[in-house]
Amino acid sequence: MSIYNGEPIEPPPQRWSRAQQLELLMWHPLFTGLCPQCRYQFEQGSDWWDCPECGWKDEVGRSLPLRSILGKLHFKKN
Repeated sequence: MSIYNGEPIEPPPQRWSRAQQLELLMWHPLFTGLCPQCRYQFEQGSDWWDCPECGWKDEVGRSLPLRSILGKLHFKKN
């Protein structure tokens, strides 16, 4: 929970389940740097994740601003 102007602010509801968030972290090139289909290595800091080697298309990145949601992924620490 965040505090703004001395008042607590509830976080917005998550659009993705924790399992979906973890799956995204494990396969999306933004997090792995690799194409999930052929393992092509993207340049660091890429903003587009369409693979020039095998033709894999980043449909998730087109529908969601992944860089902006990166900081919104919340995982419970053990």
